[in-house]
Amino acid sequence: VRGEKDYFCKIKWNKGGERVYFNSVPGVYSDHQSCITLRDIVGYPQSVAFSKNFTTGEEIETQLKSVFVTTLLYDVNFVYQSFPNVPITLMCPPKNVHKTTQIAEQYKTRVNLRIVHYPDRAVIHAKLWLFEYTSHLRVTISSANLNPMDWDGMTENFWFQDFPLSTTKDTLLDSPTQFGADLIDFSRSLLTLEDTNFLYNYDYRLAKVYIVSSVPGYHKEPSLHKYGHMRMRHLTSQFFERYKKGKATDSSTDSSDPYCNHVCIQTSNVGSLQKNWANDVLESFLGYPLINNKQNFENTLTEKVKILFPTLQTIKKSPYAQHGWYFYWCDKSRYLDDCIYDIHDVRFPGLLLHSKVYYYRCDGGSVGWFYAGSHNISRSAWGKLGYGRNQKMHLTISNFELGVLFMCNDGEKEDKESCLGQYLPFSLCPRKYDVNDKVWNPPDFANKR
Repeated sequence: VRGEKDYFCKIKWNKGGERVYFNSVPGVYSDHQSCITLRDIVGYPQSVAFSKNFTTGEEIETQLKSVFVTTLLYDVNFVYQSFPNVPITLMCPPKNVHKTTQIAEQYKTRVNLRIVHYPDRAVIHAKLWLFEYTSHLRVTISSANLNPMDWDGMTENFWFQDFPLSTTKDTLLDSPTQFGADLIDFSRSLLTLEDTNFLYNYDYRLAKVYIVSSVPGYHKEPSLHKYGHMRMRHLTSQFFERYKKGKATDSSTDSSDPYCNHVCIQTSNVGSLQKNWANDVLESFLGYPLINNKQNFENTLTEKVKILFPTLQTIKKSPYAQHGWYFYWCDKSRYLDDCIYDIHDVRFPGLLLHSKVYYYRCDGGSVGWFYAGSHNISRSAWGKLGYGRNQKMHLTISNFELGVLFMCNDGEKEDKESCLGQYLPFSLCPRKYDVNDKVWNPPDFANKR
């Protein structure tokens, strides 16, 4: 729903979409190269200057027509505070677990917020923001909910890019990453936007990332590789094919083992990681199944996977320990013990990371592919493979999730600016858990009170 009165604002044009940002936490840090504020993204209030680190493009004047947001949690006053007085459609799960606060007096005259629920039991964990301006469309994909806690006390990841109005009708087909087609497909799956046709009005050919989405349902061919970790498998397989070819022609590297590298997984929740499921999802990340490897599964897992998750002591010592209920480790098996590494935001010790980042490290420490979005490492987020009566494969997904994937290094040339280039707010050489460390879980915090 678009408004009769457009909102005038100034924003900085971001046509590149070449990096992921992390939020600036008040009173902690604001000058770091990776920092961005909500006002940088929205351009509101217009009287507030841009943070000096956000320099992706020239400043332009435009008018904001409408906003569409998906979120798991929200605070209605925070929404009104953060967005201008234009029509806002906010989509959240049917039974929102965050109790909406009473509307503050200064916002009671605003009647432009439309809160809608997905007509099913699906969990809307994706964070998609669509800002429709008179001059362009701004697409933002992140890990942050719309409440103060996510912005003022935890680290969140953000990617966004501006797409100009199109002068042709074929830009969806011309995009090398199929960004526009995937964006429209995901938006339609939400069953909320009354009119998604406006998304056809923009030119997506300069998109630098691939969309990785999860949509609840039972997916089989020809849609098997469209969502979840099978979408990752489809995309990363292209990278691994080029990477292995590059290694085979590079005499400076040892090509005897093309799978000598590893994947790093940083999320705020870790689900129940049964071995068969872990093998399937890690094949999508690593390019090959671990169980079929000649070595023992656990030993191979230790060499190829690093799971970054805070220890009990890290959160207890944090000045933001009250946010610890955001972090869950649900897996009860012990075969992952040698894969876990402690983590916190290195820009401010004790600041907790609600971000979701996955990346593959190649020879020499360079990064091959890089993902940032809303996916935790769980079956609900990435989906579970199964087989029907006819032995045809299918993928079952429970959550709406959304992220972006960068292809950074194809093994044929080194291009560090295309991805890392990216700054990560945690150490690339994290500390491995020792015998005294315990993984964090909210019940541990409750029991210590």
